[in-house]
This record gives sequence, C-alpha cells and structure tokens, in this order.
Amino acid sequence: MNWTINNWKKVVWADKCHVESFITNKVMLWRKKNETWKKECIMESNKNTGFFITIWACVGWNGVGPVRILNGRLTNKIYLELLNDVKEEIITLFGNDFIFLDDNCSAHRAAIITKWKKENKINYMDFCPQSPDLNIIENVWSELKRRLVKFDGFGNSKQKLRECIIKSWSSISTSFIRKLIKTMNKRCRMVKKKIKDMQSNIN
Repeated sequence: MNWTINNWKKVVWADKCHVESFITNKVMLWRKKNETWKKECIMESNKNTGFFITIWACVGWNGVGPVRILNGRLTNKIYLELLNDVKEEIITLFGNDFIFLDDNCSAHRAAIITKWKKENKINYMDFCPQSPDLNIIENVWSELKRRLVKFDGFGNSKQKLRECIIKSWSSISTSFIRKLIKTMNKRCRMVKKKIKDMQSNIN
C-alpha cells in the first residue's frame, strides 16, 4: 500500500495465456425481457472450430519482455527450463534488481522453482490468491488479443498464429505498459476497500 512508483518500476509481471485461433471482437448488448431469442440479439458461433496456443511472457517498466510459445501444459520441469532460457533477457531489459512476480499456479510454486529463484538470487514476491485485479499482465493479454483480431484469420496454421503473436507482442508500446503500472496503487486501494466491505457485510 505504501509503495511508490519507483518500487513498482522494479516489478516484472509474468504469466501464461491461451491464445485461440478463432479470436473475435466481443460484442455486448442490453436486451429487454422479451428479446432473449430475438434474431438481431443473437450472434452465431461455432465452438468446435480452431485451436489454441499457450504462451508465456512478462512485462515491466521498460515494456514487454521475452515471450515464449509453450508446447503442451506448463509443468515444473518446463517452467524451470523456461526461466533458465529467459533469465538473461530479463536482466538485460529490466536490470539486476528486478522483482519477479508470477501467480500461484502449481508450476510457479513448485519446490524446484523456489530453489532456482533462491540459487539465482532472483528477488520475488508472493502473489495474493485469486487476485487478477492486481496483475497488470491480464490487461496486456487483452491488448494482445485485440491486436490479433486485426489479422485476416489463421486458418489451420499454427505457424501463422505463432508469427502473429510474436509480431503483435513486440508492437505493444512501453507507454501502454507504464500506464498500467501507474495504476497499481489505485488497484491496491480498491482491493483493500473491497475486502473491508466484504468483512463488514459478514460481521
């Protein structure tokens, strides 16, 4: 709660994300009670087409960091290999004194990962359970998917989707990331207030 922007500048947010080949722009509408099944209020969709690719990436004050395409799910072993692969890139981009933040998924909190962080003198912070509001990379994933919508489809080509992911990721501006980081104090205050409100309701 008492951190300044200089503290938040040191944080590197990291996470994984599924990117679908059938990304579409979300359309929201408000329907009246009797309009539930009205034709103009329904958008057709096909849930059985397309595929998805899992990516891992990180962001910080100096912009987007390395991004990696994952083959299969993120296991402890794969995450360990990934961290070894991106470590020098992260140091080069964000400096030696960065603070690493990943969420509480089992691979991130495995004993071998905690050991690796300590052995490599990686400063890291615990992440609050069920707190996506405190992780700015969630907003970055949304921005990435908005950019992918602009491409003219991916067909059945995973390679094309991979190329578009890399291109779109690198096009996300540093100013956009910094704007998100500057909201962290506000996010913390809002989450704290929400917790207090919930506690008050319980009591």
